[in-house]
Amino acid sequence: MLTSVSGAILSGGRNSRMNGQNKGCLRLGQETFLQRLYQTLSTVCADVRVITRSPEDSCAGSFPVSADIFSLRSSLTGIHAALHSSRLDYVFITACDSPLLAPGLIRLLMDRTVGGDEVVVPVVNGYYEPLCALYSKSCLPVAGRLLHSGLAKISAMYSQVRVRTVSEAEVLTVDPGLDSFINVNTPEDLAALLQRTGHGRP
Repeated sequence: MLTSVSGAILSGGRNSRMNGQNKGCLRLGQETFLQRLYQTLSTVCADVRVITRSPEDSCAGSFPVSADIFSLRSSLTGIHAALHSSRLDYVFITACDSPLLAPGLIRLLMDRTVGGDEVVVPVVNGYYEPLCALYSKSCLPVAGRLLHSGLAKISAMYSQVRVRTVSEAEVLTVDPGLDSFINVNTPEDLAALLQRTGHGRP
């Protein structure tokens, strides 16, 4: 069980399916996705950073921002940068396009972590949710070696570290609608999210 973790929000991807619009800058009500996620993580995490390859374009405002270290465009690049910039041994990592993250899910992953765990990740619908997971700084050398070799798959790192899974049944106890795993990748996804949350049209 962990008592203190850092938090990181991965931002600044290609956003090609969102017509180039930075997904962290999308709004749900009066707040951007980044603002919502930063506030959510701040209720649980000791410190929170936005991780992006382009800090000047992150719309992170006054939030602490760290830049990617590797130029490869991949989520593993963001995970590496988040671990590198963290002052604590564990980092909870999420993506900027998941604005309905439940803080109880972060606490659940912290509660399930025991000594030696390097990744603590939910499994939903039979799949890992690697961008809603806890990572130990001990993953940093593995991630660095993979990125140096041009291999940017998170699954490649998972095969080389100690992974603890948290079942969907456990996740449902803190997030009954599995809202934490709703990703907004397209304008259609955004419209569906706004309808789901009662915020109307974009």
